[in-house]
Amino acid sequence: YDTSSNYVGGHLGYGRVLQLSEANALDVYGKYLFSRTGSDTAPLSTGETYDFDAVTSHRMLLGARYTYDAGKSGKGYLGLAYQYEFDGEARAHWQIYDIPSPTAQGSSVRFEAGWTYQQTPTTPLALDLGISGSAGKQRGIGFHAGVNYAF
Repeated sequence: YDTSSNYVGGHLGYGRVLQLSEANALDVYGKYLFSRTGSDTAPLSTGETYDFDAVTSHRMLLGARYTYDAGKSGKGYLGLAYQYEFDGEARAHWQIYDIPSPTAQGSSVRFEAGWTYQQTPTTPLALDLGISGSAGKQRGIGFHAGVNYAF
């Protein structure tokens, strides 16, 4: 089936970078994240129709990121955060029946580690390598590699 619906999201946050020494910094932060995906109806080629309710997500995120500046070698970082999803249940219906609903409600721990390299402040080329993931209600792992050229 093919379906589409409106999506809106946003967040409010506050953070503070604590300079521990010339090369060490700790960024502590808190965020409230909101998103909403609208409802939709999906007719199948068999003639059945499924109704999907709107999904609203309210999340709180509290975390910290430690950064070490190694000078010309770049910057390394380690981060750890706690996330709690207050809602996030996805409901769907077929005829008069409710389909079992998955939910994202609950606690998760998020982590990140990586290295950013830029030769000098005037060099337009930067490289970034990292890993991030979550454990708990939301689980997963990801890797990223980036090249940034500013002109």
